[in-house]
This record gives sequence, C-alpha cells and structure tokens, in this order.
Amino acid sequence: EFYETFSNHNERVLMDKNKENELNNLFNTWSEILNDEDDNVDKARVQKLIYLINKDVPRTDRDHPFYISSPENSDVLRDLLVTFCFTNPDIGYVQGMNEVLSMFLVTVDDKVAAYWGFSNYVLRNKLFFNSTGLMAKLNGVAELLNIHDPELYNKLKFLDCSNMLFCQR
Repeated sequence: EFYETFSNHNERVLMDKNKENELNNLFNTWSEILNDEDDNVDKARVQKLIYLINKDVPRTDRDHPFYISSPENSDVLRDLLVTFCFTNPDIGYVQGMNEVLSMFLVTVDDKVAAYWGFSNYVLRNKLFFNSTGLMAKLNGVAELLNIHDPELYNKLKFLDCSNMLFCQR
C-alpha cells in the first residue's frame, strides 16, 4: 500500500519522500551494476533487460502528447521498467508491461507514484504477467466472444486470429 489508511498530510509527505528514496536506491542498484567495469551475471541481466525493454519503449504511445512534448519521458518509462524487472527477477519483463506502466505514468505524471502504483498492480496480478496467465486471459476472451458473438468469433477463426493475441494491448 502506498499510504496508511488513516495517515495525515504530514505523514503522507514523509511516506512520499521515503518511497522516492526507495525508488532512487533501487534505480542506483542496477545502474551502478551496469556502469561497473567488471563483467558479471547481474550486469549481463541488466543489459538483457535493457535490450528487451528498449525494443518496446519506442513503440509505447508514441503519438500521446505526454511523450511528444517531453521525449525524455520515454527514458523515464524505460528506467522504471528496468528498475521493476531487475528488482523482481521472478517476474522479469513481459511484453506489454510498457503499456501498463505508461498508463500509470501518463495518468499521474509523477514517476514515483507511477512506479509504486505499477509495482503494486503487477505484484497483485502476477498471473497475468507471464505467458500462462496471458494465454488463460486470452482464451477467456475467445470463449466469451464465441458465446456472445459466434459470427465474429468464426470470422476471426477463419482469419487465424482466434488466439486473440491482438487483444493484449
């Protein structure tokens, strides 16, 4: 949780500062590893995360004013994704996380609140951030479509689109 339920304004200001410091520490952990001259397992893991994330970030909401007006917001998005994925290796990076985090970032326009909102969301919904969970969700969409609009479902099946992967975004 971001705030204690019955916290007052001063307590929330302090919590905000603590969350900002915690995020900065998490960021510094992987960025220091990346800048370390020694090659090691963690450095290779950070480089792989950056490679995967850099493929998706430029395609994220590129026509949205948030990214057009401030291109550095794409760097913030990338850094927050790398921070989360490095900190949560059991989840790692899954295609589509960039879209989810972008919604948080655009909505609150605050990297600290966006990071912790995204982090809590993903940690509570881990199942949907792995291939098994994603396919279960998409299979559910296909079943519902087949029940409620069999004509459209059959058309998608004919077009070899009944796996519903286009629904991921």
